[in-house]
Amino acid sequence: SGTKNRPDELSKGVKYLVHKPLIPCLVIKEKTHREFRQELGFKWLVCIESAESKSFKAFQHILRYVDAENDTIHGFTVDLKDGNTKKVQEAFTEICKKNNITKTEFSSVEKDEKDSIKTVIHNWIVEHLKDDAHFIDFLVLGYNPTKYNFNKEAPNTTVEVIKDINVNVFFDH
Repeated sequence: SGTKNRPDELSKGVKYLVHKPLIPCLVIKEKTHREFRQELGFKWLVCIESAESKSFKAFQHILRYVDAENDTIHGFTVDLKDGNTKKVQEAFTEICKKNNITKTEFSSVEKDEKDSIKTVIHNWIVEHLKDDAHFIDFLVLGYNPTKYNFNKEAPNTTVEVIKDINVNVFFDH
């Protein structure tokens, strides 16, 4: 919680951690136990820009925490109509197979001209979580802190998700 315990603001400590990470970080917003999940599995939503992006690097980092038989990894990308979506899906599928992940899903959403990529991701997650049958235990994102000044509130996907959505967030820089 930030100033005056407002959940829509980040505390100074979390803000520093988000903007100046030295190592991959996991922000726990909801304590979740495997024993309370169907088939003892967590669901990981991985937002991927490209196979060369920081988000793909974050995806590769979380694999050490994934139960390959029971967890579900859901890949997600924003389709910019540049032909990259197919490459992202192929790279995602290849890494999952290489790591013996048995439960995978993949989604892409086309970006409207009026929306930012951050908005598309944010809105898709919010809509996805409205359905009682859907849940996300961990959201995996890439983050480039060098793009943003620590003293300014950056309109960044990682920051907005941590502030607005009640899911655990793993990010790598």
